[in-house]
Formats: sequence, structure tokens, C-alpha cells
Amino acid sequence: MTETFPELLATLLSESGRTKKAFAEAIGIAPSRLSHHLRPARYTAPPGIEFCLLIAKACNCNASRVLRAAGKERIAMLIEDLYGAPAAKRVSRNAAVSPAERDLVHLLRTMGPKHSRNITVLVQGLADYHRERQRRASA
Repeated sequence: MTETFPELLATLLSESGRTKKAFAEAIGIAPSRLSHHLRPARYTAPPGIEFCLLIAKACNCNASRVLRAAGKERIAMLIEDLYGAPAAKRVSRNAAVSPAERDLVHLLRTMGPKHSRNITVLVQGLADYHRERQRRASA
């Protein structure tokens, strides 16, 4: 079962060891607003994205957890895609390219199509030659 926003807020407040006033100040809100979110009435506005992120930052907890408790599942998924495990995989794939290699790709892209094609054929030929030499050396 998913925890509700008031339940999560109460848990974070308890874990922080702060008073309601100190907790509210850490988040950057008035203590009365914190009270409204701890015991929401029908007229209490749902927490916004910025408010959720401020809570996550102040409590050093997972932003996705706070966003999900606030009913913002889609935003939580987007943040995880951008900054979570999928993002780490994208970064590690891109990290394999050195700055010098990125410069070469940039130069290749600035050339006209004919020159770019010629350079590509040349590099492919060198790579094939190198692979063949390695194959013969290991045989």
C-alpha cells in the first residue's frame, strides 16, 4: 500500500527530530501550512512539485518517494528516468567517449557530406586493417 502524503510528512517530521516550527522553516514554509498538510481538510490544496522537492531536499530523502506520496507518479517517473539508473546507464555509455573523440566527431559533422563519407571510409579501412593484424598475431 502506498503511503499518503500526510503519513510521509509525519514520518519525516518524526525522523528529523525537529519541532514542527523548525521542520517548517527547513522546508521554507509557514508552520500553519505544515499543519494543513499533516491533517488535510477538504480545502487543503494538494502539494505542488516544488514543495515536494523542497521536502526531499530538507529531509535528504528520495524525491520520487515524496512525489509519489503527493500523487505525482508521472513526475516521479520522469525524474527517475532523467537522474536514476536509466540516466546513469546513458552517462556511462557516453563517458566511454573521450573529449578528443568528441572533437573528432564534431569535426566530421562540420565537413560536407562528400568529405565526411571519405573520412568514414578511410577510418573503416584502418580499423579493418588493424583487426586483421590482431587476428594474424593471435593465430
